[in-house]
Amino acid sequence: MTKIDWAEHVAAFGASSQTAVAYCADAGIKLETFRYHLYKQKRHRPKRFQEFQVATELVIVRDQHGDLSLKGFDVAHLPQIVGAWCHALS
Repeated sequence: MTKIDWAEHVAAFGASSQTAVAYCADAGIKLETFRYHLYKQKRHRPKRFQEFQVATELVIVRDQHGDLSLKGFDVAHLPQIVGAWCHALS
């Protein structure tokens, strides 16, 4: 008897555009068992946060009107920084 790699099936299902019923029929696996492993993996998935670092010389500057701004910040990094920040908060 061949052992089923449920993590592989869960990943393949996630990458497919099929419903669980269609995926299980195509893969030849039991729907109820697949659903058990699918939701089991979601419940026990550890949330990981990896430190994210951007090389920059960030300086807070106050102009003559008292307004603050950032100097030395490359806005091209903003999507990565916001994404990492949101991931860390989730």
